[in-house]
Amino acid sequence: MPVLPKPQLEKLKPCYHGGPNYAELKKLGISLMRLWIFRLAQPVSGTGGT
Repeated sequence: MPVLPKPQLEKLKPCYHGGPNYAELKKLGISLMRLWIFRLAQPVSGTGGT
């Protein structure tokens, strides 16, 4: 499934603690579960691509 950028995401600002603002993401229709799935699908840096 391709990841299509949303223009609204460019306007997001980090939360006061430095992480993502989950309330804003929820308003855009992006669930916390979807974020975790996307994050888990990304390669871990420093592992040589494995």
